[in-house]
Amino acid sequence: MRLIKKIDILIIFLTIILSTLSGLVVSWLSLVLTPNQLYLLPLCVYSIIPITIAYSKIYRIFSQARWWHVIWILYFISGLSFSARSTESILRSPLDLSVSYRVVLIGIVVGALFWWNIKNKNYKKSLLLFSNPIGWVTTYALVCTLSTIWSVYPAWTLYRSIEYFTGIVLIVSIINVAQSLKNIKSFFDWTWAIYFLVLVLIWVGVVVWPDRALIYNLGSVGIQIQGVVPVISTNSVGEFGAIIGVVSFTRLLLFTKGKSRFFYIIVFIIALVTLIFSQSRSPLLGFLLGLVLVLLISKKIGLFTFLGLTILILISFTSLGSLFYTFFMRNQSLELFSKLSGRTDYWEFALPYILNRPLNGYGAYAGGRFVVAVEFSDTLSSTHGTWPEVLMGTGIFGLLPLIMAVLVVWLILITCKTPKYDLLGEQIRLESIGVLAVMSVRSIFTVSFIWHPATLWLLVVGASAFLYRYRH
Repeated sequence: MRLIKKIDILIIFLTIILSTLSGLVVSWLSLVLTPNQLYLLPLCVYSIIPITIAYSKIYRIFSQARWWHVIWILYFISGLSFSARSTESILRSPLDLSVSYRVVLIGIVVGALFWWNIKNKNYKKSLLLFSNPIGWVTTYALVCTLSTIWSVYPAWTLYRSIEYFTGIVLIVSIINVAQSLKNIKSFFDWTWAIYFLVLVLIWVGVVVWPDRALIYNLGSVGIQIQGVVPVISTNSVGEFGAIIGVVSFTRLLLFTKGKSRFFYIIVFIIALVTLIFSQSRSPLLGFLLGLVLVLLISKKIGLFTFLGLTILILISFTSLGSLFYTFFMRNQSLELFSKLSGRTDYWEFALPYILNRPLNGYGAYAGGRFVVAVEFSDTLSSTHGTWPEVLMGTGIFGLLPLIMAVLVVWLILITCKTPKYDLLGEQIRLESIGVLAVMSVRSIFTVSFIWHPATLWLLVVGASAFLYRYRH
């Protein structure tokens, strides 16, 4: 009988030590953690491998960061909320300590853009602001700024319009600097890394502050998650999950192998779990539409047919259909569901005001909050719909250029086909289509195209502008 080698003895010894330590750690955690936190322990253990892979990917992304990556993340952070503000507190003190960081960050972004464009004499390149399709978004932003003149709250309208316009100038500057599909791809990677990190923060909040992150006894799932630091509503949590889900699905479908494929499978599962536990319906609809469009436009007809038939069979011959119906209804009555969780009440209340000022509205970002939303809740910030919000803010003058912007971006992304060998261009196009699908559905139920930070919308607009210029 062969003697056990010394190396085998060492491995056995280390295994015993590590197992003992693991048992002690788990025993200690069971004493200090609440039951709601303890059930997440297996998830933390099984997350070690994907987190290791994610670290290498995120490290690579951050190691390639340039100045515009940093400015982009500052712009994104400037739109995050760390405390909810009431309309009364805004009227009493528009600028307090809880939001002063937003002004500081926007000031840094504006200063950096001014310095960069002056230093490099980007005067002629600034004409991209008025080119197709960015010109339509610029026109909308200018109408918003002009509405300060007749706004019910001029200071609010002016500042929020400046925030939005700053994002447009930023995306134009980035497109001018990028100049290659490789750089645009790295810009996309950077953005998705930011969104994935926010997704991680949401789940950290679930573990650390379950009393604030979890809403109990809601829907068939039983709980609904929301962000704590930063403050993120359940609908926005669902949107984060939908966006990351569509992007990871696209990359799984087309481009990845080996470890990368395993990583994106894990990311897709995390995004899907987040989407389910957010119990948010509009992100789910946008997510499903995004998957369908990505499959069809990438000409994966076989996979699309297989998945469609599989789902149809499961719905027809199993309880999956009734389970999905129960989940989707979220224990709401048909009356409340038909009112889109109360949104139609906001829109019906806004209709007389819209008809009273159909052309110019009551001031961008002010009409919806200070005329309509304040009548329903002191913390309600909008009419929960892009199109009624735009009509309340800027009327038809603002509605027309925004509609044109959305339609033109859709047209470019669908018709701007890429050669089979151009994988980067096709990846950017398909990811943009998937994200825009989520946003288009969400625009019916929230203020997706016009609210700060408009990073997703501006990213897609910038990508479509680059692809349009790249192909022509």
